[in-house]
Amino acid sequence: MVQVGRNFFDPQGGIPVPQHSLEIWPGYVTAVQEYEGGVMLNCDASFRVLRNITAKHLIQNIMAGKGNVRDEVVKALVGCVVLTRYNNKTYTIDDIEWNLNPNSSFTTSSGLETTFFDYYKRSYDIVIKDLGQPLLINKPKKKRDSKGVMRDIAVHTRVHPESRQLALQKFITNVHNNPEAKSCFDSWNLELVSLPINLDGRSLEPEFLDFGGGTKVSAGPEADWGRQITHHNVLVPVHFVKWAVIFPKRDSGKIREFVKMLRNVCPKMGIDVKEPQYVEILNDRTETYCEAIKDMINPTHFKLL
Repeated sequence: MVQVGRNFFDPQGGIPVPQHSLEIWPGYVTAVQEYEGGVMLNCDASFRVLRNITAKHLIQNIMAGKGNVRDEVVKALVGCVVLTRYNNKTYTIDDIEWNLNPNSSFTTSSGLETTFFDYYKRSYDIVIKDLGQPLLINKPKKKRDSKGVMRDIAVHTRVHPESRQLALQKFITNVHNNPEAKSCFDSWNLELVSLPINLDGRSLEPEFLDFGGGTKVSAGPEADWGRQITHHNVLVPVHFVKWAVIFPKRDSGKIREFVKMLRNVCPKMGIDVKEPQYVEILNDRTETYCEAIKDMINPTHFKLL
């Protein structure tokens, strides 16, 4: 088992999805909380989806093509999540810095100026061979793949209750058969029971949602109010009369589709949405957004939402 983020996964039990060059690592998400009957371990099956191709290989494949290959690389990588196997951590790619490479210098948190090449050699005993490759910029962001990929992944990750029960039973067995884990439990005078605990469920009455005009609508037994919220006025509507949309040039098509959807859905909720002013920027760096916002803000014309 290896730790990725806060959860643990089993790379040896990886499930290949060759049609999409993916691999799924099965694992577990755990939490210790107090329930009826005392302190208990809450455990559930979890999965990590990995691509079988590295970011470097993907860049090389695209760069071997024709046309504006740098833009193609940005489209392929920005928003994707990469796993660095030397520390089992995940990072979301925000941008690609073409002007920097492993020989570029930076200052560490301790004030030491070093190159990326020397840092990885000293910290992880990794020797970077391609000294001309660009650097990947990271900041939190999420992005899902196509519906076809998600459908094929769901075959392995959306397990039935019986399969989930078998996965948890396997986890319990592995803990019992691991001397180090058993010793840890013994030192705390704790015991992990062989079978999950049965708890009594409770059925709660559906909640009611308050909409504009004094309308009240039941959320229903499944607490799904997606349809109701798009067919009733909101309590306090804020109209989009004079507003602007700032976006990277590569996302122009997606942004216009999003605005089209807003203008179609919002009137049913009592919100008037006028056509916005579209502002294209070169990249999605924070400073680029800040500059665009500063240029656009006019207290007499625009409202910040």
